[in-house]
Order: sequence, then structure tokens, then C-alpha cells
Amino acid sequence: MACSDSPKRIPYHLAMELALTGLARPGSFFAQWGLVNYAVDRDFVFSTAVELARKVTASGALAAGTRVEIVRRAYDWPEDEAWHERRVYATCHQLGRHPRRYSCLP
Repeated sequence: MACSDSPKRIPYHLAMELALTGLARPGSFFAQWGLVNYAVDRDFVFSTAVELARKVTASGALAAGTRVEIVRRAYDWPEDEAWHERRVYATCHQLGRHPRRYSCLP
């Protein structure tokens, strides 16, 4: 699994079963548990990946990077801070600058 926080996302009993048995599971199994967004047939893997990449890059690298940073950091923020940070990131995005260290704010 590609996500660095995967052990936290997997229910304990499922993680233990996968670790102890080492059994291979189809993509649909992991989709059922919400560990992947969706499963596609082998014949459509490349075309699906290309389409997803097009969607991600459609709004530009700055927007994609900002969204990734918001999602990664939001899990650690209390709700009021999350709303504040969202406004900061939105302002930075409107100004066309990266929000790191709030250097984008006037």
C-alpha cells in the first residue's frame, strides 16, 4: 500500500489477518474496505491512471500541491484551526502563490 499512514487506516483485525496469512487479495477486496479508491480491470489500468492524472493536473501544479498539503495537514488540526487554514490556503491560491509559511499573504 502506497499510503504512509496505511496501518492507521486498516482495522486491527484486518491488518492482523493480512500480516499473519500473507494472502494476496484482489483490488476489489481493498476497495471494499476503503483502502483504495476503486479497482479496475487489468486492461484498463493505464487508461484509468492517465485519466486520473489529467484530472489532477487540470488545475495546475500549485493547486494540486496546495490541496495535497491541506488534506495531509488537516487531520492534525482542531476544527477551528482547519477552517482558518482553509481560508489561508484559499487566499494563497487566489494570489497564485504557494501557502508554505504564509509567505503568500500581504
